[in-house]
Order: sequence, then structure tokens, then C-alpha cells
Amino acid sequence: MLKWLELKIPPLFLTLIFGILMWWASKKFNNLSFDNLFLKTMSIMIFIFGIVIALIAVGLFRKEDTTVDPTNPKNSSSLVTNGIYGYTRNPMYLGFLSWLLGFGLFIGNPINLLFVVIFLVYMNEFQIKPEESTLCELFGEEYIEYKSRVKRWI
Repeated sequence: MLKWLELKIPPLFLTLIFGILMWWASKKFNNLSFDNLFLKTMSIMIFIFGIVIALIAVGLFRKEDTTVDPTNPKNSSSLVTNGIYGYTRNPMYLGFLSWLLGFGLFIGNPINLLFVVIFLVYMNEFQIKPEESTLCELFGEEYIEYKSRVKRWI
């Protein structure tokens, strides 16, 4: 039904769209907003965590000389399973999710958690599952074994 969405919107762009929607929703529903120093501090740490994870992940892809273009997983030249990829199969997306969670907590509006959940569902259905299918075709048993050993998110 919505198969046409698969691998169409680059995840970084999608993250920016969701961030803008979160900011807009916090202005539109400002009566729900709260201000909490502990949550603001946590939000900054979560955001920084996301930046670090995403940069490490991109660095490993570059080191292995494989594509970082998420809209064309068929262009992958190697399967990266070392480093952070030994803990999560999607550290770049975990980084993006962390950015949104951190941003949502920083803004301080509970409606933003809904956007984080929608982002997570969208990424699973329209980005990660199609990627996994392609990687399974490209790398066969090696990818199937990796998939059985390492979780999708964390």
C-alpha cells in the first residue's frame, strides 16, 4: 500500500522534517510545555550521544569504503559489522533518533514524544526493512548471521 515510500526520503532529511514538526507542535500546543532543568540537561546529553554515534558510524562506512547513501543500499560494497556495528545494526539511525529525542526533551513538550515514535515506526517500515532485504540479497548468509547476532536498534 505505502511501498512507494520505501527508501525514498533520506533519513537525515526526514530527521530535519520531524525536528521542524516538533518545534511547530511545541509552539502550537505551548499550553502542554514544561521547563525542567534535569530534562534539559539530559536532552543535551542524549543529543550529543546521537551526534557521536552517527559520526562514528559514518566514519566506519567511509573506512570500509562503502556507500552512506541510505536511498541506494544496493550500492553497498561491504558489510560493516565491527565497532559500533557490533552493538546495533543501525547506529546512524539510532543517532538520528537520539537527536529527535534530545530535541523533544529540550523543547519540553510531551507531544514531541509522539513524533519520536512516528519517526521510529517510519524508519523501521520504510527504511530499515527494505535495507535489510537488499543487504540479505547482497551478502546472504553473512548478513543473516549478523542479523541474528546484533539487534536492529540496541
